[in-house]
Amino acid sequence: MSKCSRIRVTILSLALTVLVVAGVASLGMADSQSEYMEFRYHSGLPGNNSGVTADGKVGAAGAVQMCVPVAYTPSKNTYVIDANVGMQSSGLTLAYHDREANGTLNFGLGFGRPGHGFCFSYMVTSDQWEPVYNAQWQVRPKDEAGPAIAIGGIDLTNQRAASITRPFAGDARSFYVVATDQFGTEEHPLHATLGVGTDRFKGPFAGLCYRLNQRTALSAEYDSLGINSCVTHGLKSPTSNSNLVLFFGIADLHRLSYGLTYTNNK
Repeated sequence: MSKCSRIRVTILSLALTVLVVAGVASLGMADSQSEYMEFRYHSGLPGNNSGVTADGKVGAAGAVQMCVPVAYTPSKNTYVIDANVGMQSSGLTLAYHDREANGTLNFGLGFGRPGHGFCFSYMVTSDQWEPVYNAQWQVRPKDEAGPAIAIGGIDLTNQRAASITRPFAGDARSFYVVATDQFGTEEHPLHATLGVGTDRFKGPFAGLCYRLNQRTALSAEYDSLGINSCVTHGLKSPTSNSNLVLFFGIADLHRLSYGLTYTNNK
């Protein structure tokens, strides 16, 4: 087995291991909702709620996760606008923000050449439109020799709270490094993501995204706080310059989340 093949198998194996161990551990964990509440359903990062391909295109294709970033990073002439609502309890409501729902709205812009993209996002939370600024830079493209690698951070200006017990602390700023690679076939690819970071992403995090077809993907992840899963479906062909991507997820194995993303590759 070549060195690059061993690296890819290692990433897949570690991602699977993290998901399995975290899944077992989460059965006995306390409720994590009080931690980073405004980032429990959507982090405003590449791959959240809609796909990103290895060459930096956004839409229905590529890797998707719920809260953890993927290393594939949107490149120049791309942008996303997405709305997401997460339930505060085990139920379903159509409200944007109230005692039962936590809503976010995110605007993401891609810059730079494919494989070395830079993404900046402006995410607003709650009905007060509280701002969050996020960024990610892809430092290595996915190629024959190994996976894509990116570095990034959320809440760069440190305006949100890490815990509801300290609502005015402004201590949610977090940084991370993440790798994403592709396995399986071109028709049904499996994207594996593995990363480590600080605070919101303290310790290891991992995700797997399997594409049922060109428009539909199933994902599971451990985001360092709990286990999440989601499904996305593009309303248009992934070759379209613009698309609408439907999202439905489950956070912490019991809280529902749903959303809609508009993606554009100019």
